[in-house]
Amino acid sequence: FNLYKKSIEISNLSSNIYYLQVELFHPEKRIMKKYRQKFYVYNSRKDVAFDLGAIAVASETDIFNEYEEKELDYYLRTLTYKATNDERFFIQALENYEQKKNFLYSFFERRRKDNRTVQAMWNGYLTALKYVNQEFKGGFKEGWQTDRGRVFLTYGIPNEVDRHPSESEMVPYEIWSYNKLGSQSNVTF
Repeated sequence: FNLYKKSIEISNLSSNIYYLQVELFHPEKRIMKKYRQKFYVYNSRKDVAFDLGAIAVASETDIFNEYEEKELDYYLRTLTYKATNDERFFIQALENYEQKKNFLYSFFERRRKDNRTVQAMWNGYLTALKYVNQEFKGGFKEGWQTDRGRVFLTYGIPNEVDRHPSESEMVPYEIWSYNKLGSQSNVTF
């Protein structure tokens, strides 16, 4: 393999937030692994009047930086049930890593209620996604692709579940009831 070894002189950089990205390439020029790290530069010789506090606070938009592009693609696919028609169309048009990160952030930002942060909403979504993938997977489908997974991700935990695991000459089934979904009351699936 080729080892690239070079120092990066940061003394000439302006005060700002920067990202160092290291990529491991396969000989066929495809990326095998990518690592990205955020770092801050405060250059007092160059930017005497710069407000250090402005860069010291981590931006909430950085929450998606830890994911590789293929992971972002996966998460975008899982949002199809929660997305509007316009958002689904927009997801298909996303072309690069930055657009995908920005879309994910704005997707959750638009749905923010109360004092919840986008980070908290994202963590809640990841927890729900992990749950449906463990509990509802079937055949060749991941849990989020099943009917129960779709309903759970779209509407949350049902208020009541009526399980019918096996009845004579019938396929097992469940009835999920929600007391209130938006303006509708007593909704069942």
